[in-house]
Order: sequence, then structure tokens, then C-alpha cells
Amino acid sequence: MAKVYFIGLDIARNVFQVFSADGQGKKLGNRKMHRQAALEYFTRLQPCTVGIEACGTAHYWARTLTEMGYAVKLINPQDVKKFLGNRNKTD
Repeated sequence: MAKVYFIGLDIARNVFQVFSADGQGKKLGNRKMHRQAALEYFTRLQPCTVGIEACGTAHYWARTLTEMGYAVKLINPQDVKKFLGNRNKTD
């Protein structure tokens, strides 16, 4: 299995979307998981870079993941739209 270098974490109230990629940006996985499952997922993974859209709970997750050894990048919500393509993101 390829090593995960980057993770895009879309956090919501109960269900998170986790996108993982290798060093060249090739997709390794894309899965939905609940909060507790996400925390368990990150404890089993080697520390890497995690990108999260900046919001109220993103700061909590950024602190938690940083304590676990991850490099966390908070992304401005206006800049997240660039990664989504032609979807209808309004915030």
C-alpha cells in the first residue's frame, strides 16, 4: 500500500469526508466516517499533512491532530471553492 502524504478533511457535524493522496497527488482513498472513527483512523496513520477548511470546529481538530504529530493547514473557505470545481458552494 502506498504511503499517505496528504489528507483533505471535510468536517461536518457528525460525518467527516476524508480524502487521502500520495506524494504525487494521486488519490489513495475517499471515505465517509463518523467523528470517533476519524479519530481512530488518524491514530493508526503515519503523521502527514492535513488540509481543513477553516471554521469553528476546524481549530479543535487542528489542535488535536497537531498534538498527534500531523502538520495541519487551515484553508480559507473562499479558497476551498477552487478545489471543488463547479459545485454550488455558497459560503
